[in-house]
Amino acid sequence: MVPDGWEFKSLTDLAYSIQNGFVGKVSEHYVKDGVPYLMAKNIRYNRITIDDLETVTLEFQQNNPKVSVKAGDILTVQSGHIGTSAIVPPELDNSCCHALIITKPIQDKIDSHFIAYYLNSPPGRERLSEIFIGTTIKHINTKDLKKFYVPVPPLSEQKKIAEILSSVDEAIASTQAVIDQTRQVKQGLLQQLLTGGIGHTRFKESAIGKIPETWNLATIKELVLDEPNSLTAGPFGTIFKAKDFRDSGVPIIQIRHVTEDGFSWGSKVTYMDESVYEQFHRPYTVKSGDLLITKMGEPPGIACIYPKKEPFAMVTPDVIKASVDHQKIDTYFLMCLYNSPQIKSEILNLTKGGTRSRVTLDEFYKLLLPCPPLNEQIKISTVLFALDELIDREKNKLQNCEGIKRGLMQDLLTGRIRVRVMP
Repeated sequence: MVPDGWEFKSLTDLAYSIQNGFVGKVSEHYVKDGVPYLMAKNIRYNRITIDDLETVTLEFQQNNPKVSVKAGDILTVQSGHIGTSAIVPPELDNSCCHALIITKPIQDKIDSHFIAYYLNSPPGRERLSEIFIGTTIKHINTKDLKKFYVPVPPLSEQKKIAEILSSVDEAIASTQAVIDQTRQVKQGLLQQLLTGGIGHTRFKESAIGKIPETWNLATIKELVLDEPNSLTAGPFGTIFKAKDFRDSGVPIIQIRHVTEDGFSWGSKVTYMDESVYEQFHRPYTVKSGDLLITKMGEPPGIACIYPKKEPFAMVTPDVIKASVDHQKIDTYFLMCLYNSPQIKSEILNLTKGGTRSRVTLDEFYKLLLPCPPLNEQIKISTVLFALDELIDREKNKLQNCEGIKRGLMQDLLTGRIRVRVMP
């Protein structure tokens, strides 16, 4: 069912051409500063990123005219992020593309942006999933996309819907730009403040290079509370068993919960049986305010603070818990230290090979950390925390914008809510 004035039409009815991009070996045609060569990695929802953009020879383009794209064409990913679609912008006119479906719309029938928004919308993606093929690796065939039907309002209404969604996209992009820029500023300050401090003019040589005269070096073992289990990773596999996991009990902190953006349970929490916890796992308890550090991952050594008001939990073998001595170190400062480029590099040098990078506890505990006087630590933390607060505010704004967009896509692209078009 579609609203009055709308109709279902196949993409074949709305385009004068739907075909594949180049399929085959192309690396031998790569050159510097050639013709842009768009791939699935460049296609995002309703936009094309030129990060890591390959370019090919003009001769390749001339020999393969069917894989050239024009501004306004719709490019759809066939494998990987299947169905993700974007419009070719004017600056990428006459680019070539690889293993993408190229839809060339009939301009007086359809607005390219409207179609791309529909293909990327929750209702559009749900319907697209019905034509995915393959078992291990899913993909979509050009012939099936040609027969894909979309709800089509009058052209003027299409353009108005695309205009509304585009304005929300602009707000999302500008908010993301503020987040990215603030993160860059923070990284620069991390490097400056965590190596040079605030207002120092006198420095000394140390085992990790020059540091301010009033600073010292310490290992993490020297910065935690002088009590049992103040510094520990989770239990070994001999006593940490999946058969003891439950749907409720003591929450288990895993690598995925520890991020540079802070602690997050995400959508999935695993619990340890309470009686097993009491018998074997109490030494691995985490309380609010403890520092969490990953000892495995890409990269290892990511740190965050376990938030206030969270219930006591326990760590897995691949997460380190540190209960710091607040007379020696500020927890937020220590977290920033581990997340700084300098310490990240040091930890990376300690990692062992394997499927995922891992740092051994012995090596991790020997790592030397620069430690300013406590009052200077707090000053540095105050500066960096202000930037984190700004990032958090912008992230909340971004989530609100993305929520608004999802709702609008659900309503406008199905005709549930109609837009008024001025005559």
